[in-house]
Amino acid sequence: SNSVAAAAEEMSASMNTVAAASEQAATNLVNVADAAGQMKQTLTEVAQNCDKARQVSGNASEKVETASQRVAQLGASARDITQVTDTITDIAEQTN
Repeated sequence: SNSVAAAAEEMSASMNTVAAASEQAATNLVNVADAAGQMKQTLTEVAQNCDKARQVSGNASEKVETASQRVAQLGASARDITQVTDTITDIAEQTN
């Protein structure tokens, strides 16, 4: 009878240990799920930031291209002005 009671107590203690381990495992799973949710949110934000960076880079590239075209136009205009100035200088030298 004593051995049955001792075995029952030991079994009860073991069941309490298993229950505590199960609770800890459940807590750990909740923590893992929370961490996975946070990771998903972070990855979503990273993807959004990458998309914004791509858009900004594309806009910057377009602006650089536009600026390059305008500089080329200014260069052509400067050459035209130089030709006009040279022509005026030639005419002025002929009249003097």
